Amino acid sequence: MSYQTIEQYFTKFPDNVEEIEVCFNSDHLPDLSRFYKLKKLSCDHNELTCLPLLPSTLQKLYCDDNELTCLPDLPSTLQILYCSNNKLTTLPELPSTLKTLYCDFNKLTCLPRLPYTLETLNCFDNKLTALPSLPSNLKELYCNYNKLTCLPRLPSKIRTLYCNNNKLTTFPPLPSSLETLECNYNKLTSLPLLPDTLRTLNCTNNQLTCLPLLPYSLGILVIYNNQLTCLPSLPSNLRILYCYNNKLTDLPLLPSILEVLDCHNNQLTCLPLLPSILEVLDCRNNKLTCLSLLPDTLRTLFYHNNPLLDCYKKTLDELVEKW
Repeated sequence: MSYQTIEQYFTKFPDNVEEIEVCFNSDHLPDLSRFYKLKKLSCDHNELTCLPLLPSTLQKLYCDDNELTCLPDLPSTLQILYCSNNKLTTLPELPSTLKTLYCDFNKLTCLPRLPYTLETLNCFDNKLTALPSLPSNLKELYCNYNKLTCLPRLPSKIRTLYCNNNKLTTFPPLPSSLETLECNYNKLTSLPLLPDTLRTLNCTNNQLTCLPLLPYSLGILVIYNNQLTCLPSLPSNLRILYCYNNKLTDLPLLPSILEVLDCHNNQLTCLPLLPSILEVLDCRNNKLTCLSLLPDTLRTLFYHNNPLLDCYKKTLDELVEKW
C-alpha cells in the first residue's frame, strides 16, 4: 500500500462514503466522525486494541481478529456485528436493531440482554456459564465450547443448535422448527422428544442409555461413545449411522438408503440385512458369527476381531482387495 500511515490512508475517503475497508495491520483507527453516511466498517484482521466513536449511521461492523479488549457504544442502527477472536471480556449494550452477532473466541463470562431482532448468535469458545433469555426470532445458536450447565428456553423458530462441549446435564423442550442438533461432549443421560423436522443429530460422548423416538426426517445420526444397549426403529430417510463404542447387542432394521454404517466396538452377534446401496461398513470388535450378503456398492469394509468371522479372513481380505 502506498499510504504511509493509517491517517493518510483515510484521506482518500470522501465524507459521504458508505463503506470503508481497512487492511493496514494498524493498531488504531483515526476519528470517524466526518463520515456521516457510513454504513459498513470492515477493520478485521488488524492489530487494533480499541475502536473510535462509531458513526450513528453504521449498520455493519466487522472488527474480528484484532486485539480488542472492549468495544465502544454501538450505534442504534447496527444490524450485524462480528467481533470474534479478540480479547473481549464484556460486550456493550446491544442495539435493538441487531440481527447477527458473532462474538466467538473471546473471554466473555456473560452476555448482555439480547435484542428481540437477533436471528443468529455465535458465542462459541468463551467462558460463559449461562445464557440470557433467548429472543423469539433467533434461528441459529452456536454456544459450544463454554461452561454451560443448562440452556434457557429455546425459541420456537430456532433451526440450528450447537451446544456441544459444555457441561449440560439436561435439555429444555426442543422446538418443532429444529433441523440440526449438536449436543456431543456433555453429561446428558437422556434426550427430550425430538421434533419431526430434525435432520442431523450428534449426541456423542455423553452418558445416554437410550434414545427417544427418531423422527422420519432424520438423515444423519451420530451417537458413538455412550452407554446405549439398544436403538429405536431407524427412520427410512437415514443415510449415515455412527453408533460405535456402545453396548449394543443387536441393530434394528436398516433403512434402504443407508450409505454408512459404523457399529464397531459393541456386542453385536449378527447384523440385519444390509442395504443394497451401502458403501461403508465397520463392524470390528463385536461378537459376530456371520455376515449378511455384502452389497455390490460396498467400498470400505472393516470386520476384524469378530470370533467366527476370522475364519473367513482370507476370503474377506480377497474381496476387499478387489475393491
